[in-house]
Amino acid sequence: MKTNQGTGNDFMVDSRHLIIGGTLFGIGVGACIAGIAISGSAFLSAVQSWVSAMERPPSELARGTWAQAKAAAAAGRQAWTDSSQDINQRVHA
Repeated sequence: MKTNQGTGNDFMVDSRHLIIGGTLFGIGVGACIAGIAISGSAFLSAVQSWVSAMERPPSELARGTWAQAKAAAAAGRQAWTDSSQDINQRVHA
């Protein structure tokens, strides 16, 4: 009785094709990383130029906008409180 008998359907992969595919994949990944680095540096340079050309720095703009938002929230809260007090006075009068 033979115990090492093959079925004839052995899975065989050509290692040359795997090496070529892996190499091309690596080259593609390298090109992608290089493209991201070049595009990112161009984008950061453009943002830096844009910020330096602004009259007010972004931190100052954010501070002013935050102050406006706080004032609007306070005004809304005050209007809500005033209107609810008016309604309570009308109901109890």
